[in-house]
Amino acid sequence: IANRIVQFIDKNFDQSITTAQVFSQVPLSRRSVEIRFKKEMDGVTVYSYIMLSRMHRFADLLSTTDYSIMEISEMCGTLNYSNVSRIFKKTYGCSPSEYRALKKAEKA
Repeated sequence: IANRIVQFIDKNFDQSITTAQVFSQVPLSRRSVEIRFKKEMDGVTVYSYIMLSRMHRFADLLSTTDYSIMEISEMCGTLNYSNVSRIFKKTYGCSPSEYRALKKAEKA
C-alpha cells in the first residue's frame, strides 16, 4: 500500500493534491490506509509525506535556480507563502531565503 501511495505522491506532489485524492488510489477506507501507510513508513503520515516531498523539491529549487520563492512555492503545489515558509523553517531550521543564501555561499 505504501509503495503505491508514495509513487502517486512522488508523481503528483507538485499539483495541489489532497490526502483524499491520495486515499482514493487504494480501495480501502481512509483510516485503514493511513494506519498501514504510517506503519510501513516508520510513523510518517500521508499528509506529512506530501509536505516532505514538497519541501525537498522546494529546497532543491532554491539551491539550483534563481526563481523567486513565490514561483517555487507554486511549482511545488503550494500557494500559501507564509505556510510554506513556516513548514520549510520547521523542516530545515531556517527560512527559505536563509537556505538559499547558505547554499550559494557553499558553492562560492
